[in-house]
Formats: sequence, C-alpha cells, structure tokens
Amino acid sequence: DPATAPVVAKASAPATRLALTTKASASRNGVKLTPAPVLQMVDDAGNPRPVEGVNVRAVSGTAGFDVVGGDAVTDADGKATFPNLQIIGNSGRVELAFVTDDYAGVTQSINHSVGVAASVSIESVAPNQIAGAPWVGSPEIQIVDIDGYPVREAGIDLQLTAKLGKGDPKVLSTVTTDANGHAAFSTAHIDVEGTWAITVSSVDRSLATRSFDVNIAPADAAALQVISAVPATLANDIEYDDDFQVQLVDKFKNEVRRSGVSIVVAETSRDADHGVKL
Repeated sequence: DPATAPVVAKASAPATRLALTTKASASRNGVKLTPAPVLQMVDDAGNPRPVEGVNVRAVSGTAGFDVVGGDAVTDADGKATFPNLQIIGNSGRVELAFVTDDYAGVTQSINHSVGVAASVSIESVAPNQIAGAPWVGSPEIQIVDIDGYPVREAGIDLQLTAKLGKGDPKVLSTVTTDANGHAAFSTAHIDVEGTWAITVSSVDRSLATRSFDVNIAPADAAALQVISAVPATLANDIEYDDDFQVQLVDKFKNEVRRSGVSIVVAETSRDADHGVKL
C-alpha cells in the first residue's frame, strides 16, 4: 500500500571542495587581512558539509609574494578561519589560493599595497667585534614603511658610519638594497678598539636613520713593531742616549695595549768587520 510505504532518507552528498564564504577586501604589507577569510567544506552542489580536522593552507599563486599565518583547520561545522593571515610583497594584484591535500581548493584575487619607504630597520647585528677583522655577523638592514612593515624596494643606497667619542664620523661601508629591500654590510670593520656609535642611513633618500653601539676589542698580540730604532752603527761601549721603543701589534698592525709583556733584546748575528747586530 503506497500510503503505508516506509520513507527512506536520502544520503547526503560527500564534501568535495572548499568554498570561500568570507573574503578579505584588500591587503597591505604586514597588516592582517580584514575581514578574516573563512572557508567552508561543501559538496559539488555547494551545500555545507561538517567535515572536521581538514588542514587548509593559504598560499600565494603570484610570484614575488609571501603569505604569513596561512594555516588553519576546519572545525566541527567544516569551517576554517584565518584570523592572522598577511601578505608580504610589492604592490599589485595577488592570487590567494586556499588548498588542502584531499579536496579541491579555491582562489581569491586581491589588491595588495605597501607603504612608502620611510626608515631603515636593523634586523641583526653582533655587538662585539675584533679590531681590524671583518665583522662576524654583518649588520642586516631592511627598508620599512612608517608602520615598520617591510618595503621591498631595490636600489636604495645605504651607508654605515662609525664615531668614537667626540671624533669625526667615519664611513665604513656602502651597500645597495636588493629586490626585497634588504642589505647586509658584509665588509664592515673597524681598526681601533673602543665603543663605537654606528649609524645606518640612506645616501640620497630622506629615510629615518638607526643607530647602535659596537664594542671593538683588540686582537691578540702577534708581533713587535719598532717605533724608534737605534742607529745602524754604534761605537763600542758607548751607551745610546735615546730610548729604543717598540710596540705590540696584532696581525692587522693595530696597536695592542697590554702591560707586563717581557721583551728581550738579543744578539742575532755577528759580523767580523762590524761587530754584533741586534
């Protein structure tokens, strides 16, 4: 009897792909996308499916752009939210892709902008160095905008200057930023020990400068350097009136200030006609 036939529930279609239910309106370097993108697991017809535990990744489909905060997992309703998603790169249109390992993904095209170069930022520097030697841990510099977010701009000339006490500033090195707005002063060195005030500035742009201190320690003594020598010829048994002065130096010929080092003057050769040579 059709009136008493049992009702058979129709099985739900399985989830097959991601759908982007909330899209970010725009993007700026270092700023979280707003509103935060939200993804939903859906079937082929676009119906929501509560698939929990799916790892969703946000990646850039456009060369030259990086994505930060691009990992999320679907909840019990099959939703994945990206509250910390950021895009880093130059100004332009970006294809932002949301992908999984087992389901079809989805993309969004979004306008991305950057701030204007406003300052240099010191990413890393080693505060202790040795006199005369190339620095270990070169100062790493990044161009940033007024909010401190990276600006990827090539061709900005930067210089590293150093000042000891009330002395005049000394230019140590000049470098140019790469396509990422990054530069490293890999050849910097200072020959004289002391605490130096280091400044990073732009050569021809009105960018805010940054400063830091570097402690320069003397290198190990490696040799003696004659400051005032005795005459080439001396008469027998006549005391030389002026001081014979020598200075400890390192392998870079920088003075090493160290007391208590015993120095011996010894005969090195004897000549039949001219006597002892020192």
